[in-house]
Amino acid sequence: MRLFSDQSKNLRSIDPFNAEFRLMANTTPASPFVNHATDLLDFTAGEVQIVGAPSGDTTYNAFTSVPFLH
Repeated sequence: MRLFSDQSKNLRSIDPFNAEFRLMANTTPASPFVNHATDLLDFTAGEVQIVGAPSGDTTYNAFTSVPFLH
């Protein structure tokens, strides 16, 4: 038995969604990172949005802050 065998037969279907990620500037209130010459990057978090997510899933329909685990 192979350690990493094909697992595709265990999935019924996969609904792909496009995700948008953006870096954040280290400001209060938080704003998108735009210019490396004038903005200070927030190295601890960014934002993510799922484009075309079903209306019932409101968690990532708008940009939502996500912490970077490092």
